[in-house]
Amino acid sequence: MPNRIDLINLLISQGKIKIAIEQLSKIANSGGREDLRSELPKLSARFNNNEKKKRTNVISEADYNLEWNKILDALTSLVQEYQENVSQMDSKDRHTKNTATSGIRTVFISYNHNDQEVAFKIQDALKSNGLDVIIDVDSTRAGVNIKEAIEDSIGRARVTLCIISNHSLLSGWVGMEIINTFFHVRLNKERKFIACYLDDDFFDREFTLKAVNKIEQDISKIENLMSEYAEKKLDTGDLNSEKTRLYDLRNNIDKIVGRLRESLCVDIRGEKLEHNLHKILEAITVIGS
Repeated sequence: MPNRIDLINLLISQGKIKIAIEQLSKIANSGGREDLRSELPKLSARFNNNEKKKRTNVISEADYNLEWNKILDALTSLVQEYQENVSQMDSKDRHTKNTATSGIRTVFISYNHNDQEVAFKIQDALKSNGLDVIIDVDSTRAGVNIKEAIEDSIGRARVTLCIISNHSLLSGWVGMEIINTFFHVRLNKERKFIACYLDDDFFDREFTLKAVNKIEQDISKIENLMSEYAEKKLDTGDLNSEKTRLYDLRNNIDKIVGRLRESLCVDIRGEKLEHNLHKILEAITVIGS
């Protein structure tokens, strides 16, 4: 059931664990998967118990996040095991699909438009070394849903190179790209995430708290605008998606920062961009070899 599995993968990448468990349970019930049937109720119970503790304030934020991440890892492992079983039963079809969607030497550059100049320099360097590059200005057609374009670009690329700055880490779009990429890397060891940073503030212990405060300020501004819209009986559709992205970013910024600190990070500040380009190229070449 590739469509349903793709949906589950997307739900996990967005942190929607409860719905992902429900969808995986449907596969277990319809496909006679006893291994999934036995594990999923336990995982669901753990998730519900963790959420209840948070609602009733009987668990610290740190312990809640720790259990949340453990549940996410367990769920991801179950999905991966299911996909591996499907792969063994139908390896030829899945090989064809992977060949069509994942270029061995394709790199997706994720960046905030405030960092466009650096993104273009890296794009030129990668192309001059024979790599295929996906970057939004030349890969997204007019009229294409941006969210779908992001997911498609990450799916097509073997490497996602993310330009990290204070601008990008507070961008709902870049946050989505980082979350989706971490998920793809976890499920496919041939994929790679490379972080190139223009600001190193995310290494600071207090960065996450400062980021959350900034995101909440932006959410408050949107909510104030929504109140004004309501007074004038205007549809808030143009604000809803932005608010949702910011909420998703707020709820995932701690995970994003934590994973960044554990990832391959290349310093590209100022003159270090030229000096460290070889590190980026070496990392990509290892993947494509």
